[in-house]
Amino acid sequence: MPVGVVPMLPGRVKVTYDDGVTRFPAVAWGSVDVSAVGERTVEGTIAGLDRTAVATVRVTDAVTPDQNLAPRGSA
Repeated sequence: MPVGVVPMLPGRVKVTYDDGVTRFPAVAWGSVDVSAVGERTVEGTIAGLDRTAVATVRVTDAVTPDQNLAPRGSA
């Protein structure tokens, strides 16, 4: 993400339970500091579970406008 731009994290996460059932519960993400370059870890509260989701956000000043730089299959 460019410095100063708040990332759009997913509203749901994939959860696979011990019995093999997969669900996509909602997740509420914490805030992320995008004021300076670096990697940030963001935790999210998963609805109905006592587990947290974790996302890594890379904030950079090396931005190429109108170009998706995410690796294929990373979403």
